Amino acid sequence: MKNDFYVAIDQSTTNSMRILRMISEESRWYTVNELSERLEMNQRTVQRYLVDLLEKIEAYDDDKIQLQSAKNKGVLLEIATGADVVGFELYLIEDNETFELMKAIFFEEFTSVKKFAMDHFLSETTVRRTLKNFQGLLEPYGITLKRETYELMGPEIQIRMFAYSAFWRVYRGATWPFDVVDRETVEDATDRVSTSLRLNLTYVQRNQIAYILAINIIRIRKRHIVEMQPNWKNYLDLDNDYKSLVKMRAVFESLNIQKEGEIYFFYLLMETRPKLYENSELVRRIMAPHEQNESDVYLATQALMQAFSEDIMEIPEKKYETVFKNSFCAHLFCTLFKHFSVDINGYQYLYRVEEYYPNLYQKLDDLLNRLYSETGNALFLEKDFLLTRYALLFSSIKPLTHFEKQIQIVLDTDLPKLAERNLRNQIYDTLKYRYKVHFLNKNSAPQADVILTTISTPMMIEQYKQGKILYIEAELTSRDFSNIVNIVIETMHSK
Repeated sequence: MKNDFYVAIDQSTTNSMRILRMISEESRWYTVNELSERLEMNQRTVQRYLVDLLEKIEAYDDDKIQLQSAKNKGVLLEIATGADVVGFELYLIEDNETFELMKAIFFEEFTSVKKFAMDHFLSETTVRRTLKNFQGLLEPYGITLKRETYELMGPEIQIRMFAYSAFWRVYRGATWPFDVVDRETVEDATDRVSTSLRLNLTYVQRNQIAYILAINIIRIRKRHIVEMQPNWKNYLDLDNDYKSLVKMRAVFESLNIQKEGEIYFFYLLMETRPKLYENSELVRRIMAPHEQNESDVYLATQALMQAFSEDIMEIPEKKYETVFKNSFCAHLFCTLFKHFSVDINGYQYLYRVEEYYPNLYQKLDDLLNRLYSETGNALFLEKDFLLTRYALLFSSIKPLTHFEKQIQIVLDTDLPKLAERNLRNQIYDTLKYRYKVHFLNKNSAPQADVILTTISTPMMIEQYKQGKILYIEAELTSRDFSNIVNIVIETMHSK
């Protein structure tokens, strides 16, 4: 989705989740002032969320998750081994009118504003406001709500992808949220699909496919069918190239899925999953019709490979196949689905690429502009999705920081040499994957962009007239790491 699904659901739930994750970083007391600074939120608001979080933890009633509160200390979250933290996060999300409304609309159980308000002890004004927010969440994907019936309207494959991402992002296999579909039947079908496609799926991957099949069944039962698209014939040659098609059709028929469009859609959906490309025989069968028919997806991938080598970096021969297969997956996804920044998993795999790697981001953005200009293929307009995928591909060749400005750091402490070296290694290991940093020796301090010290900051400012100076603890805390990252970002953008 355009943003994290939690953000889209509700700001209050988002803030509760942020606080929960922050205070679970370490088993220690967090003051309201510290949380206020890190969250950029006033203290009274933080206190209100903490009170709400404490009430919900008590209501969840899991002895392994306890929140302690003390006036002068702040809060301490105690999480014992075996605590169901994912379950508690799910509890927070489900206790939210936007999410409840989304489920009611998806299952077509929302009949009226008045009834939903009564069932959930809400005012009709709150329900109407929530409906408006939910409509705003759907609009970027070309999905709307039908007046009076509140039925989801729009391209069926867009509705399916929204549902796949939303349900998986929230539940992540922790529970079965589809009461109207028999779980054992779907899981058996998933195993047969895996066998037919000769996939060695993990437990998580089987769960994902089960969610997909359940959502498909629900939509079909409600008479919402994926229709066959003309260009899909260029992508698949099921009768000739998939020897397991008979078995697959039997799986679908057992689920009462018989429409040709549904079968083609499922195959293509699977082909957007990188896991499928681990089987060399399947890769050959997938690529054969695309290459033979010179499909738009195949030609787009060839165009990328050439432009990437010319504008970004020569693709090493040993990496060529990996880059081709993964970019092909991404291009197929962008051909099927529009305006999604995430895939079925619901995650953006590289968070804030533009902020962390601005030079690489600009190069990839220019690359997409060139590809669209030269090919006219609209899939290259799907920048929210492709920029992160291309960045991941680049990371298989060079570090993501390759094109970024280097930040020169000096570490000046009162620690013994070995202790200081250990401190420097901790800091470098934290920064190296996102930032291009280099540690100078203390004699080169005048050339440093950032100076980190364990002694009095005013004294250091007097000593070093240039550069940004930050005080850190000899034993680094979460706050120290956060401050170091912030000063590096600030310095990087000011260079």
